[in-house]
Amino acid sequence: MKAFKVYPVIVFFLLFLIGVIVEAHAERFFQQNNSWYEKIPVNAQTKSDSAQALQALRRAPYISILNDAQQWPGEYNVPVFYARPDTPITTVQTGSPAPAILGWNKVPIPPEAVPAGNEDMLNGQYRDGHMVIVSADKKYAWDFFAALKERNGAISAYQIRKWDLRGDGVDQPYWCQNFNGTQTCLYCRVSAVPLLHGLVTYDEVVNAINTDGRINHAIGFGMGQIGADSSYPVEIKYANTEKCKDNPDRLCGGYSGGWYGYRYQLDPNFNCDTFSPLKGNQIICKALQEYGMIYVENTGAGVSLYLEDLDNQPNKKWNGLVSNFVGGIPTDRFIRAVEPVYPANYQPLPECSDGEDNDGDGFTDYPNDPQCSSPQDNDEYNSGSNTVISVNLSPNGVINTPSSNMTINVGDKVTFTGSGADPDNNLPLTFKWRFGAGSGIADSSIKDPGAVQFNIPGTYTVTFTVTDNLGAFSNQQARVITVGNPSSGGAISKSNWRLIYVDSQESVGEDGLAANAFDNNPATFWHTKWYGENAPLPHEIQIDLGGTYDIEGFRYLPRQDGEANGNIGQYEFYISKDGNNWGSLISTGTFANTSAEKEVRFTKTTGKYIRLRALTEVNGNPWTSIAELSVIGGLSSTTVTSTSVNLPPNGVINSPSSNITVNAGSTVNFTGSGTDPDNNLPLTFKWRFGIGSGIADSTAKDPGAVQFNVPGTYTASFTVTDSRGLSDSTPATRVITVVKPTTTSGLIPKTSWRLIYVDSQETVGENGAAVNAFDNNPATIWHTKWYNGSASLPHEIRIDLGGIYSVDGFRYLPRQDGGVNGRIGKYKFYVSKDGVNWGTPVSTGVFANTVSEKEIRFKKTTGRYIRLKALTEVNGKPWTSVAELSVLGIPY
Repeated sequence: MKAFKVYPVIVFFLLFLIGVIVEAHAERFFQQNNSWYEKIPVNAQTKSDSAQALQALRRAPYISILNDAQQWPGEYNVPVFYARPDTPITTVQTGSPAPAILGWNKVPIPPEAVPAGNEDMLNGQYRDGHMVIVSADKKYAWDFFAALKERNGAISAYQIRKWDLRGDGVDQPYWCQNFNGTQTCLYCRVSAVPLLHGLVTYDEVVNAINTDGRINHAIGFGMGQIGADSSYPVEIKYANTEKCKDNPDRLCGGYSGGWYGYRYQLDPNFNCDTFSPLKGNQIICKALQEYGMIYVENTGAGVSLYLEDLDNQPNKKWNGLVSNFVGGIPTDRFIRAVEPVYPANYQPLPECSDGEDNDGDGFTDYPNDPQCSSPQDNDEYNSGSNTVISVNLSPNGVINTPSSNMTINVGDKVTFTGSGADPDNNLPLTFKWRFGAGSGIADSSIKDPGAVQFNIPGTYTVTFTVTDNLGAFSNQQARVITVGNPSSGGAISKSNWRLIYVDSQESVGEDGLAANAFDNNPATFWHTKWYGENAPLPHEIQIDLGGTYDIEGFRYLPRQDGEANGNIGQYEFYISKDGNNWGSLISTGTFANTSAEKEVRFTKTTGKYIRLRALTEVNGNPWTSIAELSVIGGLSSTTVTSTSVNLPPNGVINSPSSNITVNAGSTVNFTGSGTDPDNNLPLTFKWRFGIGSGIADSTAKDPGAVQFNVPGTYTASFTVTDSRGLSDSTPATRVITVVKPTTTSGLIPKTSWRLIYVDSQETVGENGAAVNAFDNNPATIWHTKWYNGSASLPHEIRIDLGGIYSVDGFRYLPRQDGGVNGRIGKYKFYVSKDGVNWGTPVSTGVFANTVSEKEIRFKKTTGRYIRLKALTEVNGKPWTSVAELSVLGIPY
């Protein structure tokens, strides 16, 4: 009976404990009325520089996902761990003085918590080492940067930031202080926002899938840094506070600019239910439409969303829920950057009224804290006293030798020496050398390890860390040691390879850059151009191996994604000492049509440069693709002094002299010039005027006046190529922004119009092609079939206007050659956004039986496609004819 009473109590406690932990996982973080949880209103104001921000976004063609399966493990990933109520407090050793001063380094760390990329860090490979700890009662979260969990369980971090989850994680200033005359601020991400903001967690995706729900917040993303602007909700500038008085235009001593905080919205018309079969992908896609994505970090890795890192959570896997978005959502489907959405009650409290002991002096707020001069004082730290706090500053470590990165042979030795200094003289210092994962060399605690022998080929990052006697440590110094194999028969390290020429590469439709052919990643590949146009065979790639080798073979790995497009059939292989004179053919043949790696051997040939030419493709297509190209050989004792390679030419856009904005229908004058450092003339030229502009490429050096009729933002590029086929690797560009000219309806230019359907056209008895209906030539006509039989009414034509317009009318010009056959009587006219769903006609009626042009007006209707349906002919005949069809409206 006694035991019967005890068990329910235990069961209740366990259920309560489980409930607390589950609750911590299932709910979102911070107060719910902050900007990250606000939907983008339909009428949200577009940022004034939205076009430029979108242009920065579109440097990568698609968005991808950063999670536990990415190419940069631990570099930007964020694992999240939840502290239980009984988790003991750990004092974390830090390399920055601020966390210790504020007590932020006292953290309840669960035993399963491991920073991202920890194993790499233990082996000397630098990673950002992010980690988040959330308290079980959801009062606080801790961000870690450059965190490391030693094999004995001890945890250190260069930086720690504590966030109050009762706040919004936006309006509270991150901590700044004056240390010995140096302004120091505390953040774990460039944008100085919590790592939890915008992070997609496993639990919320599973919950949304199970309940047919949504992700109810904006999603954080990273991309290569560009621009010089920043915006709420990523950071708030405190130009009038003591903490930032010396840096009024910067983030309190941190980074400035980079488009941080910009919120980009995915086109609500993008079909999230069909772009991917995975439910998690669809849920994320819809969040990008409703809440958008906010730029929070400079990754240098395209455009990447953030998912919770699950590497050290074996019961959770993204596989089957979410997959990489590459090839799924193109960046050009993001339609605008919107102004920030402020919460209705957004009003950050001054530090001296927020109920927090911000400066850790044991006193809270005005009038209890002597540093607070009033309840409105927003500087609880100094309050004008400019007090200098004495703290333990981090020591400094320097690698004296080697003085730079090195490339050596297997068995060679490298001499390592270092030095350390501590600004506040907390001696003695201790030292830690790590010689790189896979090197087989044990760590050293000697300041000057001396000569260290490397016996295993590979590339190793050697790190040196200095720690003072109070436990503060320096940021890691590093040297990269590349160890090559001097004996023949092995694959030559690609760490120093450099592309010197490729005839074609696809950089718009996909990531098909030539450098992918030797990036040691079989999932990426070089592919020749296919978007917009195909470059014809043969194709070739030329590579500088970074040293002179005795080469005896190469390996070709076709693309590994299940496709055969571009797989090489017949090939030629060359070797050169100077990259200029290629001499005779080294090897030629035909590769088998399989996805397996192919190895080709030949007599040893000394050289520094290799050249692979693809003469045919296995299925007769004009493309070439390579997942990985490897070269077999060993370092040569021959010294090559000649480095006379063909240097690329340079192209300059003379006019326009800068990026410009014009009205639709305006012309821009384009002129250019080119030079070549080694005078390989004549030069050839190629202008491209931007995808979607509807303007054909030009090979003239000075194309002159070019008319832009379609509103949008276009990058015009100018590429110069020398007589040996080498092109400027960084073509000159100008951004042309084409805006709506006025709000007054007018004739929509037909430059970008495209026929998408016609039910009948006469092409034998006469030139009655449907495109004649919009060729701006009233002497030509569209006429339905009449030769050897007539097609019966009704007849219709459907046209893509090349852009979205507010359409409010059309004009119909009957044939002007004196004939009446096909003159339309009764008609219907439609406007559609997608060319599929036409709805009800916007106009219907009967045209007068005259030769003059007829104009029909109706209520403004938004669309990109129009459809004219002829129901009768004025004389009861079965035909339809149109000399010109024009449409009235304004760009939308």
